[in-house]
Amino acid sequence: MSPLRKWLWKGSYEPAGSRLEVWEGPSSSREEPGLLERTAEFLAELGRLAELAQEMERRQEVSSEEEVRNVVRSMLPVLDALDRVLEYAASKSDCDEEFANWVKTVEAVSVKLTRSLEKVGLTPLSAVGTQVDLDLHDVVEMRPSREYPEGTVIEERQKGYYFRGRLLRDAKVVVALPR
Repeated sequence: MSPLRKWLWKGSYEPAGSRLEVWEGPSSSREEPGLLERTAEFLAELGRLAELAQEMERRQEVSSEEEVRNVVRSMLPVLDALDRVLEYAASKSDCDEEFANWVKTVEAVSVKLTRSLEKVGLTPLSAVGTQVDLDLHDVVEMRPSREYPEGTVIEERQKGYYFRGRLLRDAKVVVALPR
C-alpha cells in the first residue's frame, strides 16, 4: 500500500491542533452503532423523506388541478347566460343600431371568455347530429323527427363540456323518435 493511501485511510488527522480519529472499519469492541449502520439508517430515512416530498408534490398538483376544474365549472353558468342572451338577440328581427352594437359587444365578451377557458383545457361537447350516448348526454325530451334517424340528438338545450379530456358536464339534449 502506498504511503499516501496509508495516510488517507489509517491513523489520524490534526486540523488546527485538534486531533480527529479516522474510521478504520467495524470495531467489535464498540457498543454504539457503527458508522456503517448509522449511514444505512440515514440513507433509509433520506429515501423516506424523498418519497414523502414526491407525494406532497403530487398532492399539490392534484389539488391545484381540482381548483382550476372548480373555477372552470363555476364559469359554465356564465357561458350559458351569454348563450341565452345571444340566442334571444338573434331571434329579434326589429333591432336598431344601438341594440346591434350591444349584441356585438356581448358576442365579443362571450368569445373572449370561451377562448380563455379553452386555454386552460375546456372544450365543448358537440352533440347535435350524433347518436345519443347516455354517458355524455342527459336526455330531456324525445321528439318525433323525419329529418333525423331514431336515437339521434336533434337539439341541444344546454351545452356539455370536457375539461382536459374528462367530462365536466353532460349535455342536455332532445333525441329523435321515429315518426
